[in-house]
Amino acid sequence: MSATGDEAASVTYDTQPTTIEEVQAAIDEYNEEYQAVLAESGFSVAQKVVKPHWEFEVDAGIMPSGYNCQLVERDEDFDANYYTFFQSPMTMAFGGGTGTAADPYKIVTEQDLKALATAVNGGTTYSGSVFELQNDIVMTGSFTGIGTTNSPFSGTFDGKGHKISNLTGTPNSSAYGFFGYTDENAVIRNLNVELGGRFGSTSTTGSYHGVIIGNARKTTVQNCNVDGKNNIVAGHNSLGGIVGYAQEYVTIEGCTTKNITLQGTSICGGIVGRAAALATDGHITIKNCTVDNITSVTTDTLGYAAGFIGIGEGGNATNGTNIIENCFATNVTTTSRINYSAGFAGALRQFKVTNCGVTNSKSNGHSYVGGFAGVIYNGGEAIECYSKDNTIEAQAYAGGFSGAIYNDGGVYPSHVKNCYSAGGTVTQTTSTYYSFGGFAGIIYDQASVDNCYAQTDVIGIRTASGLGGTGGFTGTLWHTATIKNCYSTGS
Repeated sequence: MSATGDEAASVTYDTQPTTIEEVQAAIDEYNEEYQAVLAESGFSVAQKVVKPHWEFEVDAGIMPSGYNCQLVERDEDFDANYYTFFQSPMTMAFGGGTGTAADPYKIVTEQDLKALATAVNGGTTYSGSVFELQNDIVMTGSFTGIGTTNSPFSGTFDGKGHKISNLTGTPNSSAYGFFGYTDENAVIRNLNVELGGRFGSTSTTGSYHGVIIGNARKTTVQNCNVDGKNNIVAGHNSLGGIVGYAQEYVTIEGCTTKNITLQGTSICGGIVGRAAALATDGHITIKNCTVDNITSVTTDTLGYAAGFIGIGEGGNATNGTNIIENCFATNVTTTSRINYSAGFAGALRQFKVTNCGVTNSKSNGHSYVGGFAGVIYNGGEAIECYSKDNTIEAQAYAGGFSGAIYNDGGVYPSHVKNCYSAGGTVTQTTSTYYSFGGFAGIIYDQASVDNCYAQTDVIGIRTASGLGGTGGFTGTLWHTATIKNCYSTGS
């Protein structure tokens, strides 16, 4: 029952239980005191209520269902062991904490991150739980990512401004990033990440790769910053510096990406690869984000290589609720094997973009290539946006601001207002194709462009016959599209 001799004065134990009833009585007594303190003084004080301490481990056969007995302390000075009960299974939770807002789980080491990944990928989503990064962590090996399609991370992870550096990894499935898949009101905030090597697939087989989150749904990402350290994020499609695929009900605010190359078969963007809000009210919001020194390369016939967002698309039910505001891209290079290459957005459908811009980009592709956007169509809007000092090269449909602006059978017309393209060049790389302009390559079908101007030079003359040409403002104005109060001064 207690230590002997001189030790007896310093080491005491609660009565060792011998029946399941005695164990249950000890648990009930502790729980009663715990609940009383909790009600009067709160959670953090209640956590300090002392459990019974037994000299010997209690046999599992007399432990009530859902409980086990574990050694909690070894006192070498008195050769004493202290045992008590825990709800099964009981292990030390990460670096401490209980997962509440008042007492978050503490992430201290790389091993804590791996333990979190193992738990979430194994089926524990941590919905409602809170995690806090306590310090910078330098990764020493490939990281599997936190969350899968079948078991997404659903809690809050606060980086507290700390940094995860030397991050590398190769996924064994789609939806890969520091967080592979997030859902159900997940929040990722105040996190800085630096890559330490190639990130993503070793081939072009994996989709939805983002450095912070691979696939995000019902998720908020705030104040997260990625420095690629001139490394590559590679995969099949939907690759992003912050989020690979923002699926629905996603907000991205105050985030930055720099010094990174995105390389996939299709859909690459410095902040997000693909943002798709197709469900009723499944809106996407992106605000106050920037990218710098971004390279996006797509290699198949789909394309969408862009500095900021590969493609933003909404359904009829979400028109007007998908927004990008106060976001900017600088020093961007984009290359698409076929279509949709641009300094800011590869394509915008039922997205409203306000007060955004791109400076010093170089974009090339076959068709739909622009300084700001490859194409703005079917409900896409750009208001008070700009394209400055950008170089555009294409075979067809290219403009200093957008390759094309149109509404092709969509419910909502496209609209561009108070925007401009200044400096830079639009170059026609072959004379057999068509539609090149200082502002837009082609504008048609219920699209309207108001109060815009182009000061961008257009180089190249079409020699083949047929629809489309080369113009200081637009190469082609077609069907019911309108241009009002616009001008061009480029050569």
